Amino acid sequence: MPTVTYFSDDFIFVNGTPASEGYLLGSPAGDGAHLVGQTISIADAPIFISFETDDPDGTFDDDDAGQTMTDTAGTPYPTGEEFEAEYMIVLRDPNTGIDYTAYGISIDGDPQYLSGLSFVGTFPPRDTNLTVISASEGPADGTGPAYEDLLTAFCFTPDTLIATPSGVRPIQSLLAGDLVLTRDNGAQALRWKGATRMSAGQLAQAPHLRPVRIRAGSLGPNLPERDLVVSPDHRILLQGPRPQMLFGTSEVLATAASLIDDRNFLREPEGQPVEYVHLAFETHEIVLGNGLHSESLQPLSPMVDHLQEQTRSELLEIFPHLATGELGRFAQPARRTLTAAEARSLT
Repeated sequence: MPTVTYFSDDFIFVNGTPASEGYLLGSPAGDGAHLVGQTISIADAPIFISFETDDPDGTFDDDDAGQTMTDTAGTPYPTGEEFEAEYMIVLRDPNTGIDYTAYGISIDGDPQYLSGLSFVGTFPPRDTNLTVISASEGPADGTGPAYEDLLTAFCFTPDTLIATPSGVRPIQSLLAGDLVLTRDNGAQALRWKGATRMSAGQLAQAPHLRPVRIRAGSLGPNLPERDLVVSPDHRILLQGPRPQMLFGTSEVLATAASLIDDRNFLREPEGQPVEYVHLAFETHEIVLGNGLHSESLQPLSPMVDHLQEQTRSELLEIFPHLATGELGRFAQPARRTLTAAEARSLT
């Protein structure tokens, strides 16, 4: 079932005041207009709250009676409670000019009390005053973002074997400067390798971040050669006549989460910690892991905003222009990226 994850209002600040004090996220008019021009920040160690839904249309909308909570373990809400995307706001980081999109989540239908914010695509930096530059009513029934497009993250896991000019090597053995085979540019020097670790407890609070296992041979003979375990937002290369027919190009990227089918693409079980390993080159590349092509890190994609502070600092040492919001060579993704709905059309 789809999962919705949001930042609790206890860890969101409006003009420096906790949003939970006085219900500052609440919008009597239901459009979030009262927040325009205000600053919002997220605490450095916020609490994520997650629940599952059996919403039949698969999109996060406003005023949708089909949006009910089914698995509410770890939340203060009972099963069957209705929820909705009350409004959409765009927040801008004044330091970088980068914009972030969030939906105010209303539970039980009261627009004056909102439980928190759910982000699409990229998380904002923590402890940073973001200016709300626009607000609008939540999306109409069936027009909101797909649940798979809410709050996503990360990369490979440590047992991945990466193709290099000298043969396959465990990803953990790679160091900056080592050559790695890329699909587009041959052997390229690895500029940076980092890691993000999540405990079983953190994953229980944010189950949508649990890894996805891609079964050996699920995309064709030896594709991959052995099971490949990646983060849910890690983008996999899909190729062949069907992408060409549907999207006008024979090679596309799709997130592992958007391909979950409970047969060949499966969410890993609960109760285990995970380490995600990140590889970055001079540009966004396609590399070969366990015999399957997928992406390297594309800085300032959703995964970077999940990086732990030390890991992010190390990345910015290697690519200092990213700190100012300059994407440089990373602005162009290696392939077109499909939305969750587009990816489902290929399965």
